[in-house]
Amino acid sequence: MHGDLPAADANRVRRQKTSNSCEYCHRRKVRCDVNTFGSPCTNCRLDSRQCEKRALLKRGRKSLSERDARQNAASAPTNGLSNGISMHKKLPIASVGDVSEPLSTSSTDLFEPMPRIRDVLQTDIPFDDDVLVPFYYHSYLERADIGHLSPIQISLLERQGCLKVPSGSVLHEFLRQYFLYVQPCLPILNEANFWSIYSGQAVDGSSKTGISLALFQAMLFAASRFVRPQIIVACGFKTLKHARTLFHRRAELLLVNEVEKNTLSRAQTSLLLSLQSTIEDQTLNSAWLARAIRYARLANAHTYYHDIPATGPYLEKKKLWWCCIIRDRMITIGVRRKIQVTHADFDFDQAGLEEKDFIDEHHKSQVYSSDTKTRLARIIAAQCELAVSQTPTVMAAYHLAHSQQSASPTVPNLLKVMNEIERARTELAVWSRRYRKKLISYADSARHVQDSSSSIALFANMTLIHYFSTLVAISNHQVSVVEMHQMHLDDYSTRLNDLNTHLRSSVANVADRVKRLSDQGLAHHLPINAPACTALPFVLEALNLRLSASSQRSVHQKQLDYYNKMMNTFRAQHDHTECVTTAVDSILQVVEPEIGHLLQLTSADSPQSVGSYHSANSITTLSRPSTWSEMLANNPLIYLRLSLFLDLALSRGKAPHVTDLPIWMLGAAAALQAPALANSLHLMTPSMPQNMLLYNDNSRFVELGNDEEAVMPEQWPTFDQTVSIDIQDPWGFVDMDMVGAWFESV
Repeated sequence: MHGDLPAADANRVRRQKTSNSCEYCHRRKVRCDVNTFGSPCTNCRLDSRQCEKRALLKRGRKSLSERDARQNAASAPTNGLSNGISMHKKLPIASVGDVSEPLSTSSTDLFEPMPRIRDVLQTDIPFDDDVLVPFYYHSYLERADIGHLSPIQISLLERQGCLKVPSGSVLHEFLRQYFLYVQPCLPILNEANFWSIYSGQAVDGSSKTGISLALFQAMLFAASRFVRPQIIVACGFKTLKHARTLFHRRAELLLVNEVEKNTLSRAQTSLLLSLQSTIEDQTLNSAWLARAIRYARLANAHTYYHDIPATGPYLEKKKLWWCCIIRDRMITIGVRRKIQVTHADFDFDQAGLEEKDFIDEHHKSQVYSSDTKTRLARIIAAQCELAVSQTPTVMAAYHLAHSQQSASPTVPNLLKVMNEIERARTELAVWSRRYRKKLISYADSARHVQDSSSSIALFANMTLIHYFSTLVAISNHQVSVVEMHQMHLDDYSTRLNDLNTHLRSSVANVADRVKRLSDQGLAHHLPINAPACTALPFVLEALNLRLSASSQRSVHQKQLDYYNKMMNTFRAQHDHTECVTTAVDSILQVVEPEIGHLLQLTSADSPQSVGSYHSANSITTLSRPSTWSEMLANNPLIYLRLSLFLDLALSRGKAPHVTDLPIWMLGAAAALQAPALANSLHLMTPSMPQNMLLYNDNSRFVELGNDEEAVMPEQWPTFDQTVSIDIQDPWGFVDMDMVGAWFESV
C-alpha cells in the first residue's frame, strides 16, 4: 500500500486494471501501479528492487523473443515462488490424523511441498524475494490501519518487514506447524473459522471477514520454532532464532504503532508474543503476558460468562481469557514468578474450557483428525482445571516473589502456612484423581513419531510435567516451612522424611516424562517453559552424578543425557533455554564448594555417620551422601539454599546475592554481621566449626581474621581455575582425578 494514500484510495487504485506493469510484478503475476505512480512501483519500492517498466508487445515474434530473453536474464538469480496471491488456493490441504516430524523432510508431510519449494529444500538456496509478499495480496488479511501514521513510521514498518508475509507453500508450512503445536497449547483461535476465512468462505455467525495482520505476524513467530530449517532459510533468515526475533519484532511494531486497534486481537497477539524470553531480557514473557491480560480485560474477556453461551463472542472471549490463565501458570511454575491472575481478578468457580467449546472445530481441522481434536480438547480442559488447582500452590510458594522478608517462626504463622499448604495439596490431589490416569494413558499411547497419537502423547506429557513440577514447588515450599519452624514441631524428622519421599517421587516423575518424550522423539516440541520446568531435576541429577559412587555413575549419567539432549535441542530453537542453562551452570558452580567441603568432612573417618553438629535450629548429621535426597535428609539447609538460588536466578534472570536469602537459611553463618558474609551463595554448612566462616576469593575456606591459612586442600580447584560448564559434563570444571581420589578414600 502506498504510504501517502488513504486506505480507501489505495484500495481503489489496487483494484484498477492496468494495461502495463513492470517486469518484476509481471513475473510474479501481481498487480502493478507503475502506470499510476511511475517508477518505482509500490511493490519494487517495498522490496527495494530496481523497477523496470515492461515494454508493450506490439511487434510480433521478435519483440516476444527479446522480452523473453530479458525476463530470463532478470529471473536467473531467483529461484522463488511465482504467485503471492492465489497460490494458497491451489495447494490442497490434507485433513488427516497423521502428524509428521517438523524437522524431517520426509514425503509423509501433510502438506506436500510444491516443486519450487522442493528445489529449495534440496539446495538450501534462499529465495526470499519471491516468498515474502506485501500483506494486502492475501485477501484474507485485514486491511492495516496506517492512515494515522507518518511517512517515517510507514517507512520503519516497511524496512522491518512488518507489511510482508510469506506466501504459497512456505506460508502453509508455518500455518501447519502453528495448528499442530501452538494451537493445542493456547487455543486462542477458532480453527474452523480461520480456515474458512483463509479460503475465502463466509464464517457462520461471525462478523469477522479477515485476520489481523499483527496477529498473523505473531502466529508466524510462534510457529517458527517448529518450521524446518530449509523453510527458515528460504524466507531469508539466517537461523531459526533469527527468524523468531524478527517475526516477534514485526508483530511488536504493529502493536506499538497502533496498526491494530481491536483490543481482542491485540490481546491475542500479545499472548503469543509472551512465548519469547531472551538472555538480555528474561522477563519479556511476563511483560507481554501482562499486556495480554490488560487488553483482554479491556475486551471484557474476563467477564465472558455474561455473554450468551455458545455464541461466537462468548467462545472467543472465553478461550482468550483461559489461555491467559494457562500461560500465567506456565510462566509461574517455570520461572517461579508471582501469578498475574488471582482470585481477586477472576471467579475461578466459572467453568474452564470444555470439550464442547471446540465441537465445531473437530471436523474442520486441516491438520488433525476429528478423533485427535476431541482428545486434544480433553487435554486442554484438563489444563484449565490444573491451572485452577495450581493457584493455591503458586500463591503459597511465590506470593512474596522470593522476598527475603518471611513470616516470623511463630506457632500462629506456622498454623496459617500449613493450612495453605494443606489446601494446595488437596486441590492437586482432587485434580490427580480426576485426570491423571487418563492423561497417563494418552501420554503412553504414541506409536510412531509421525502418528497422530504422538501429538496426543506430547500434550498429555506436557500437562503431567506441569502437574509434577507443581508438586515439586509445594514440597520445596513445605521443606522451607518445616525447617524454619522446626523448634515448634515435635515430629520434625518424620515430616522431613515424608517430604523427602514426596520430592523424590515428583522429581522422578518429571524425569520419567522427559525420558519418554526423548525416546519418542517428541521432546523438542514441548512448550517454551519446558527447560525451566526441568531445571531443578537437571541440577539434582547432576548432583547425583557428583555424589554417587563409581558403580552408580552410569545410571545417573544416562538420565543426565536426556536432559542434555533436550536442552541442546531447545537451545537451537529459542533464547529462553540459554537463560535456563546459564542458571543451571551458575548453581552448579556455586554449590560445588559446599559439596566438596561436605565430602571432605564426611570422608575423614568412615563412609557412615561420623558425628553431628548442633546449631540453634537443627541437629545435622555428618554422613557422606550418595544422592541429593540423602543430602536433603542430613543437610536440608544445603538443599534449600541450592533450590532457592535456582528459583531466584530463574525468576530475576540474574544470579542472586547472598543477602537475598533469609537469615535462617544461612545456618551457622547467620550469626555473622552482614559485612562478613560472603558475596555469593557458597557459605559454610551448619556442620562446620564456628571459627570457619567464609570462602576467600579463591573459594577456599579460611579462618576468620586469618586469610593466609587455607583449611581446604590446596589441590581443590579455585574459581580462577574454573571455566564455564560444558552442559554435556556439568562437573567438567572439577579435577575429576582428584574427585576420584576422594571417592577411593571414602
